[in-house]
Amino acid sequence: MRRYVLSILILALVCVMPAGVLAQDEYDADGMGSEPVEDEELGEEEAVDAPTDDARGVETYWGTEDLNEVEKGAYMDIRFGYQHLMVDGFGTDAEGGFQTGLGFGYDITEKLVSIQFDLLFSFHKYDIVNPADMGEAGATNDAFLAGDFFCLKMPLAVNLNYYHTKRFEAFASPVLGAALFNNANIASDAKKTAADKGVSETEFDAFGGARFGVEYYTGLRHFSIGIDLEVDYFFLTSSLGLAVNPMLKYTF
Repeated sequence: MRRYVLSILILALVCVMPAGVLAQDEYDADGMGSEPVEDEELGEEEAVDAPTDDARGVETYWGTEDLNEVEKGAYMDIRFGYQHLMVDGFGTDAEGGFQTGLGFGYDITEKLVSIQFDLLFSFHKYDIVNPADMGEAGATNDAFLAGDFFCLKMPLAVNLNYYHTKRFEAFASPVLGAALFNNANIASDAKKTAADKGVSETEFDAFGGARFGVEYYTGLRHFSIGIDLEVDYFFLTSSLGLAVNPMLKYTF
């Protein structure tokens, strides 16, 4: 009896094994239960179309977004620096002063050209070193301004990036703009006050020059830092201006 039962079990096992092997082959042929898809094929299926070479697909709650490591486009910056006015028109009595302001610009191309407009304020002390040289207005005879004053510069610059890597740029910029000087005793002839001459307490000048600087785009993709040197020539007062400005920029 036992031999009879054992023979039936062996016969059943022999019959079932080919059917199982055949089913496994069909399972693999349909792609179910087969080996995992290679990483290269998976990468092609999940690749995200990026607008630029340095864009990264980032998975968020809203889905996959393309984020650039370096943002370009409309921007604004803030500057804190030093402005020095020298030579001829301002005489030798106007000291350099603290300068600060805002800039607004746009990257016309991603790497080469941007345009920028600034509003820069600087504050200057009028230093009298030799009372014997003072005129009736309390200033040296060759002075354009006869007292402490502030200057508002409004330059328009075209930034030409002549060297750049992914995060670093060096640029040169032609600059053209206007300047306003505020002072209670503006007079080209220091022996007459502004009130005596019947002129306004605000004086206008135009200037042109050049700006040279470097900029580094940080790991925070909207922010960059930089520093530039600007040299200007003021046409009406025949004076030179020299400014150094560290900068923090945010690109929208």
